Amino acid sequence: MFRKTICGLLYCNAFQYFGMQALLGRYFMPSDAPDRQDPQPVAVLSYNFWRRHFNSDPSIAGKKIQLVHKDYTILGVLPPRFTVDGRRRVSPA
Repeated sequence: MFRKTICGLLYCNAFQYFGMQALLGRYFMPSDAPDRQDPQPVAVLSYNFWRRHFNSDPSIAGKKIQLVHKDYTILGVLPPRFTVDGRRRVSPA
């Protein structure tokens, strides 16, 4: 089933910049995007997306999700206080 989803691209240290630990799994690492190579197809899910679409599956890290007809490996889940709204504003509040 196709669903409209807000996605974004981030630097590998974006979440560490906000001083946040992943709720599950891990965040991006430099090895996910080696210099002069295509980045690995990996994703980090928002807390609400994880709850709504994956029924809060605690073993979600390592599973696949399809975004724009491409498979991505799920690395982890953001904590609930980290939100991304429709204007792509990020709030670690």
